[in-house]
Amino acid sequence: MFAQLGSIPFQGLKGFTQFSESRSTNLAEHPRIEGKPRLQRVGSNLHELSISMLLHASFCNPEEDYATLDEARETAEILPLVLANGVYVSDYVISSIERSVQQTDAQSNIVSMTLSMTLKESFNPNPQQTLSTMA
Repeated sequence: MFAQLGSIPFQGLKGFTQFSESRSTNLAEHPRIEGKPRLQRVGSNLHELSISMLLHASFCNPEEDYATLDEARETAEILPLVLANGVYVSDYVISSIERSVQQTDAQSNIVSMTLSMTLKESFNPNPQQTLSTMA
């Protein structure tokens, strides 16, 4: 297994073909008379992960796998990301998902697609609260 997102395993050929992380800092800009503005660190922004993968009918059902991930995006399900070595990365929500179909069969079933998704960190300073109770 390469990684697991919630209960969704990524293993064998259904692993990530691209994985990148974005971290940023939230800065407030304070204007000054007759000078350049000053910056003040306000805090860290939520981490974002970009993941791409190839889904092919020879090792998975591309349409079912896409539907599973898209359902998690639609419901904003909070998914823990755990790597194969057991390292818990963080909790994430799928904020966007994009698919590009490369090949279909004669009945228009998808044979091969590239799937790209963006995960946004779901930071919870109080682990006893859930996303639904925070609203």
